[in-house]
Amino acid sequence: MKQRTVSFPWPPTTHKTMRTAIKTEDIDTGIVGVVKWLNSFESVYTLQSCQGEDGDGDGKPYVLFHCGDPTDLIKILDEAHTFATMQIEWYQNSFRYNLRFVSVDTLAVFDAAQAIVRQMKRLRNRMKP
Repeated sequence: MKQRTVSFPWPPTTHKTMRTAIKTEDIDTGIVGVVKWLNSFESVYTLQSCQGEDGDGDGKPYVLFHCGDPTDLIKILDEAHTFATMQIEWYQNSFRYNLRFVSVDTLAVFDAAQAIVRQMKRLRNRMKP
């Protein structure tokens, strides 16, 4: 176990922690890649998501999440800003973030781009002596 500062719940405290999977959830298949990507950041945990729907209305894909590290948040914004907007909400004494994609098609393009990045990282790691 390692020592780290826990940002949620508020106020921050320092305790020994261990990262562990606690439960699984049913997630819309079209948004699974984004949820996994967000949860790959140490300080992020997702709360709610929807893959969106084609047609009229605001059926845009989104993921609602907490992020305890500003550096992780900047990385998320840097990778997703072309595909999505970010809304910040103050909820129960902490910030939560809503990553909302422009459309279902844009979500699919983002997923494809993330898959290419993952593959390039794997190939780079194989090439290391």
